[in-house]
Amino acid sequence: LLDFAVEHFADLPAISDGKITYTYKELCERVAIRRGYLKSLHFNRGERIAVFAPNTLDAMELYLAIVTSGYVSVMLPTQLNNLALMSLCKKFDVSAVFYDESLEKVAKSSGIEAYRISFVEANALPPANVTKDAICSICLTGGTTGRPKGAVMTHGAIMRGAFNGCFISGGVLYQKYIAILPLSHIFGLVKGFLSTIYTGGLTF
Repeated sequence: LLDFAVEHFADLPAISDGKITYTYKELCERVAIRRGYLKSLHFNRGERIAVFAPNTLDAMELYLAIVTSGYVSVMLPTQLNNLALMSLCKKFDVSAVFYDESLEKVAKSSGIEAYRISFVEANALPPANVTKDAICSICLTGGTTGRPKGAVMTHGAIMRGAFNGCFISGGVLYQKYIAILPLSHIFGLVKGFLSTIYTGGLTF
């Protein structure tokens, strides 16, 4: 997806928080550096890595770095307390959690190996080779049919969802989207973020 975006939309704005904006080329370069940082922490392919952060540029970049490195992302809602965070991380066999500084107290008191989500310089790495049937993400359900669950999503399912999300009424390409739904919500992640990358849009 990122290679496609850089090929077609390299100099267009990709993500922004209103103060800082990165083009698709810059986003791809930053994700490659984050992949290098993840590798330096000696995670094994297929390990589950949680992101505990609001919709920030860091969270968007890290999600892309995790899944393009061959790890499995677990995007967690920011409302969790330390016990809920610990419980979910144990349930989903999470190896480490990357947290936003606003959630540092909760993350560090959960007993899970924790790292700040902020950008760290490292040697850039290319994306890993992953198959469409490999696990990409574990997405929490809302619990509308019972207790919340973790839906295991493959790379193929995530990419199909992102592709399907491109087909909306009106214009498709180069739209601007405000990421209102959290990235821990499957619609917020796939339609609100990944479909936007597919179409050269800008995510705020």
